[in-house]
Amino acid sequence: MLIPIVSLFATMCTPPPAEVAAVPYATQEMIAVVRDKKTVVLCDPATGRWLGAAQVAWSDGEIVGQPVLSGNRLTVTVLEKGRTMVRIYEIPSFRLLQTIYP
Repeated sequence: MLIPIVSLFATMCTPPPAEVAAVPYATQEMIAVVRDKKTVVLCDPATGRWLGAAQVAWSDGEIVGQPVLSGNRLTVTVLEKGRTMVRIYEIPSFRLLQTIYP
């Protein structure tokens, strides 16, 4: 028996029902927490599970404020070598996007 190509294509391209669609990692609800003076941890507030961690202050630096998480961006204020800087990271990869010297 031959299966018409059109119906096979339509079956493969039909999206799953909304109730079973996966939620992308970047849109999960998460909070940013300072673990120590150099490290920020992302946590799922419902379960307490760690979603990732990164050292955002280097050498003699330390975090001097609460990290701010907005969408897929994490902003952290750091004091290093007597100079204040704001670092912006992409989440969940913790890729450094920009450093601002106010």
